[in-house]
Formats: sequence, C-alpha cells, structure tokens
Amino acid sequence: MKINPANAFALPPAPELGREDELFVRRTAARLRAKGLRQPAFLAVESARPLHFLGFSAALFLRPFAELVYGPDRAGRFFLVFENPRAAELLAQLLSADDAPSENTGAGERDAE
Repeated sequence: MKINPANAFALPPAPELGREDELFVRRTAARLRAKGLRQPAFLAVESARPLHFLGFSAALFLRPFAELVYGPDRAGRFFLVFENPRAAELLAQLLSADDAPSENTGAGERDAE
C-alpha cells in the first residue's frame, strides 16, 4: 500500500453556501453594522480564519460574540452556518466593504432558523 503524504492533511473543498445561509450571513453583517460592531467582528472573523479546520476551537472562540449578537438561543444557528469557511469569507467581505449591504437586509425581515 502506497501512502501519499501530500494528502495527509488535505481538507475537502468547502461546499457552496445555500440561499438561506447566504441570506443569514448578509443579515448578520447588517446586524453587526447596526450595532457598531463592524470592526471587532471583522477582526474576530479574520483572526479565527486559521482555525476553521478546528471547528470546535473556532466555535469556542466566537461563542461569546455570537451570543452578544443573537442571544444564547440563536447562537447555534450561527455556528451551523459558519462551520463553512465560505460563510466566513462572505462575512469578512461584507464587513470590510465601505457601504452597508443593502440586499435582503430589511429591518422587518426575520432570520431564517
């Protein structure tokens, strides 16, 4: 049996974000901006990026932040969506943009659960 050491630590590609998940990320960015937490959130997302492959560690790092934004009950949804590295990439892009995201972030809309 031949072992290829180059693949020993290879991670599978991240799945594409579904429509509900993308909408959740966009609403999260809008909420963070509205609460004046754009810069701390961007820092948290970028600093946790190397930990994506260690999902539990990243979750522990971000849990207090997610509870601040969503409350303890809804923080679970946050972790389900942000297990996908593409969600973190999208959130970082939305938070680093100079203008607030306007697509599907109306105040009367509720987050998908």
